[in-house]
Amino acid sequence: MEFLGKGSKGGAVMEQAPVGTVERVIVLMRALAEVSGSTNLKQLSDSTGLPPSTVHRLLALLMKQGIAERGEQAQSYRVGPEYYRLASLVVSAVSTRDVAQPFMERVVQATGETCLLMRYMKGPRKVMLEHSVDGPHQLRYFVRLYQPLSLLWGAPGRTILAFLPQAEVDAARAQGKPSLLAGENPPDARTLAASLRNIREKGYAMSFGEQIGGAVGFAAPVFLGNGEVFGSLCITMPRQRFDAAQAATIAQVLCREAADLSTAFGHTAPLSALAQGVA
Repeated sequence: MEFLGKGSKGGAVMEQAPVGTVERVIVLMRALAEVSGSTNLKQLSDSTGLPPSTVHRLLALLMKQGIAERGEQAQSYRVGPEYYRLASLVVSAVSTRDVAQPFMERVVQATGETCLLMRYMKGPRKVMLEHSVDGPHQLRYFVRLYQPLSLLWGAPGRTILAFLPQAEVDAARAQGKPSLLAGENPPDARTLAASLRNIREKGYAMSFGEQIGGAVGFAAPVFLGNGEVFGSLCITMPRQRFDAAQAATIAQVLCREAADLSTAFGHTAPLSALAQGVA
């Protein structure tokens, strides 16, 4: 037996059905966690690839432990109070940096360049550096932690802007200031809309010396479980080290790790083609 795994509606590769009891329980717990609200036996069976009888038996075990409970509708199920308690304990004990570290290390290993985790500051509509993992090169750029930066200039901010609601995009553009490096004025609404549309279509942004002189930046969006933008995963390098022939590979690595980090943050939307490595 085979089943379509997470994101399968978008055409993900078929995965082998779970066979061991522990593996089946984990698959079922994941399915429950990824449902918004309640679900039923058939939906759980379809999403996990497990027979309805197996799902029913495992649900009974999970309900005994408070991991699952009955939903409001008849024959429906949802995450139980013990599942919430355990999840809260894990979240409170693990920082954003801890979660992001292995994904960022893989970016550095694959590209040889410094990886940055940028966080969206919703109130002031800015972006700031949350964490960085340095590459092996001695020549690299220093970005100050927690320093507010514009969303309008540079790949890290522009890729966040591309996935924000239009009202926030308009507000960010209205409060935008000229580029500190080139002195350019913020783009007009039409130009900005075209730029953001291109980023959404590609799944990443690229910039040359907009925030840091002589730097090339790549950035891909990172999302939270509720679908909101957390920020962006980025790399930055000196322009003299940039090889245009490697741009597609760099973008693919970054998009894949940003998508996987989003999944670790609870996001469940299907990956883009680039993040899946099929573009």
